[in-house]
Amino acid sequence: MTIQNLMTRMKNNQQKEIASRKKETRISLAVILAALVMAFLVSLFVLSLGTVAGDSMKGTLNDGDIIAILKIRDSYDVGDVVVFKKPELVRGTIVKRVAAVEGDRVVIGKDGGFWVNSELVEVFPEGSFTPIDVVLGQGELFVLGDNREASVDSRDPDFPVVYEKDVVGVVTYRLFPKIEKIG
Repeated sequence: MTIQNLMTRMKNNQQKEIASRKKETRISLAVILAALVMAFLVSLFVLSLGTVAGDSMKGTLNDGDIIAILKIRDSYDVGDVVVFKKPELVRGTIVKRVAAVEGDRVVIGKDGGFWVNSELVEVFPEGSFTPIDVVLGQGELFVLGDNREASVDSRDPDFPVVYEKDVVGVVTYRLFPKIEKIG
């Protein structure tokens, strides 16, 4: 073997190695791009993170908690903690618990008794409610904050019901400061 043949072989090997590295780089970039697209789609349609602001859910969720929000629900049940938009009242999103759903009759008596379908659920503190008697229509939810004394919710005539179409998702977990299942 001549020096010229040896040099040619080395040059060919270097070129193959460079081509192989370029191919590996392209594959790595494609995998990273695909992962970013998947993460974006998941956060857009399936699951997102949020931060709680305020004390209306104190006890269950506290100011500053980081929460996981499941977005792929098409119906909601009493007890679900939902995140929704109410742009006419607040910029951003709001977190409350579903207390009654479509078809339920909600009555808040003058004494503060909160009734759903003729069943007494609780008695609200004086001054924290307006008496009502309503049957929830299609896609309507009656929501309450867990911290009744510090919550603006469906007891307020300016905030009567939440429409299912405005619900962003259901809070499934508190992630910080302590991981905990919600609901």
